Amino acid sequence: MKQKISITILILFSGAVLNFAYGQKDNPIRILKCQSLLQKTKQPAYFVNGYFFPSSSGILSRLNPKHIKTTNIEHRDTTINGVEYYGKIFITLEQKIKKPNFIHLTDLHTIYSEIKNTPTIYTVDDKLVKDIDNRLIDKNYILDIEICKIESKTINTQVVNIITRTEENIKKRNEIRIR
Repeated sequence: MKQKISITILILFSGAVLNFAYGQKDNPIRILKCQSLLQKTKQPAYFVNGYFFPSSSGILSRLNPKHIKTTNIEHRDTTINGVEYYGKIFITLEQKIKKPNFIHLTDLHTIYSEIKNTPTIYTVDDKLVKDIDNRLIDKNYILDIEICKIESKTINTQVVNIITRTEENIKKRNEIRIR
């Protein structure tokens, strides 16, 4: 009887030790949650060569910094198309570059993908795009478009990764790999 009690106490104690050792506080894996798409914060409105772009369009990350001639910031709140923005950022691009040819991600997908009616996850340079409806990209700044189908018994979707024309991406693309 004493042996059964001591074994039971040992099992309970070892369970408590294991729980403590692998509990959430000591877990080496960090869980990072994406900000909710419904949770909006006031952002600035962007104007590139006089054309308006909502902050959710991702326009700032799609411009080549070498082609920016000037930037001006206006610190007053403004409302455009019923949306309130925290100030305006005016960007003027060099005249010698091609005029930006902006296109929505969904339109880009419709043009270049054979699979039309499938749920799609978009990434730009391997970074997840959270606000698809307002995301614009300059067609002149696209190097490659990778389309990967993901199919299983329960999932049928695709991932569209747009690789932009950065020096790093061009260098990677031109590397010769010997196997």
